[in-house]
Amino acid sequence: MKRKIKTITILTVLLLFSFSYNVTLTQAVHSTQESFQPVINADPIIVIDEDSDFLAYPGHGNESHPYIIEGYDIEGKDYFVEPYVEPYEHCITVANTTKHFVIQNNLVAKGHTGIFIDSVAPGTAKIINNVVDNGWQGIWLKNVTGASIENNYISYVNYLIGIYLDQCHTVNIKNNTIENVFFSLYQPYRIFNDIQIESCSGINVTDNEIFECVADCLVIGYSTDILVQNNYIHTLKGFASDGYSSIDLNYVSHSAFINNTLEQEQTNSIYASDCNDLLFHENKISDSSENGINLKESSNSNITWNTITNCQGYGVVLWPSVNNILVHHNTFLSNNLGGTSQAYDSGANNVWFDTTTNVGNMWYDWTGGPYSIDGTAGSVDPYPIPQPGFPEFSVTTGILLLGVSLFSVIVILLKKKKR
Repeated sequence: MKRKIKTITILTVLLLFSFSYNVTLTQAVHSTQESFQPVINADPIIVIDEDSDFLAYPGHGNESHPYIIEGYDIEGKDYFVEPYVEPYEHCITVANTTKHFVIQNNLVAKGHTGIFIDSVAPGTAKIINNVVDNGWQGIWLKNVTGASIENNYISYVNYLIGIYLDQCHTVNIKNNTIENVFFSLYQPYRIFNDIQIESCSGINVTDNEIFECVADCLVIGYSTDILVQNNYIHTLKGFASDGYSSIDLNYVSHSAFINNTLEQEQTNSIYASDCNDLLFHENKISDSSENGINLKESSNSNITWNTITNCQGYGVVLWPSVNNILVHHNTFLSNNLGGTSQAYDSGANNVWFDTTTNVGNMWYDWTGGPYSIDGTAGSVDPYPIPQPGFPEFSVTTGILLLGVSLFSVIVILLKKKKR
């Protein structure tokens, strides 16, 4: 009996210690991100347009010892009071270089762009843990391959874009926070997106938080092989009449949108036009003033295991010229209240159930029999799920439940021994 109790106790302690360690490590990382204090200095903007310019900074320019641009507090030209003419002045510019470099722990403000990277050698650029404030654009990468944009905080970017990728490949945008990317009453500059990806491939957008945006939060156009996962987008303040969306896709292919949380006040959650081979999986969508997932002129895509709640319009809309879409294992709660269906389909060859398992979707307003879908396609879900389905527990929840179970066993054994 003592050996059993000892063994179970050791297992419980090890599991709980592992969980505690992961939580502590995560807290330490966030603490480090918030602790740096940029050096106040009188240096002007930084412009590096050839390898020799790096010699003013520590490092050797190789992968193990990159050049480090760190600790600067730079305020660029104020384009709100000065003419908006080329050449644009960026707070930090690196262009046409071959050396490895890291831009980290800087505070940059104003200027056309906080940090601008153009045509550097593949795999050489890292932009980490910077604060970008009150400029026209936050971070802009043009013709860059193999870069990382991580742990940056971007706020009050006016008119244009928080993070902008143009003709880039294999770039990671991870764990950044973007807020208050907004427009002013000045015209005609009304392009104002939090993250915009144009003519790119192999881009990973993961674990970012975007909030208080007033237009399209994440815009992707003419791109392929994009992964958008574990992002939290909330408090969208756009105007529905302007057609803004939390995620706006145009001519995007072979891409996945997984486990994102989209909570906003107005307009569509996800809008896709002229797209194909997309996967929308395990996303949590709520409180849209229009539709949850809205597809137009798109094909060959899957919408699975999503939870779509409280949309004033439909949970999923498939317009004419949308075909070969599989929609199954989704949970539809309180969408299009007062209407006759929570989804709409006027496309062709769209299927509202899993053809392998004959399992459809969970519909809050289902009363029995096949569930009818609004739209000219005359679609139905023949196999509605009577209650929400969830594909898996999280690892953290599993560890906690196992720890509690093992502890309960120990208590029971101790009580038996006393008896």
